[in-house]
Amino acid sequence: MITSDQWETLIAAIVAMLGVIKAIIEANKNSQITAFFTDPNTVTQGATSASTVDALPAKSWRMPDDVKAVALAGLSVQDASAVNMQIASAEAQHLTDYQVTYSTGWYHISWGQIVGSGSGGK
Repeated sequence: MITSDQWETLIAAIVAMLGVIKAIIEANKNSQITAFFTDPNTVTQGATSASTVDALPAKSWRMPDDVKAVALAGLSVQDASAVNMQIASAEAQHLTDYQVTYSTGWYHISWGQIVGSGSGGK
């Protein structure tokens, strides 16, 4: 029969193991974040690698709906469709920095945000 002291010891050991597991998980997350910002191998030719992007939450690199609404505001149906298709294609390729064009202008997109724009067509 297990005594109350043995139960307390067993529970303390389980709690300690859970603490170790949590610390390992946190350390792994922190090392991934550190590698993302410091490892030159995570960036290739000015674009973040797809494997790095996959490890991040999609909301950190996909264009939010409110930003997309700004990009599409005032565009013709054809231009809006073209811009939507280019954004979807870039996100399917896990691109974090790309340019979309339409009949009278362009947008520079970085991490889901419009960081530049211009007019003058393709």
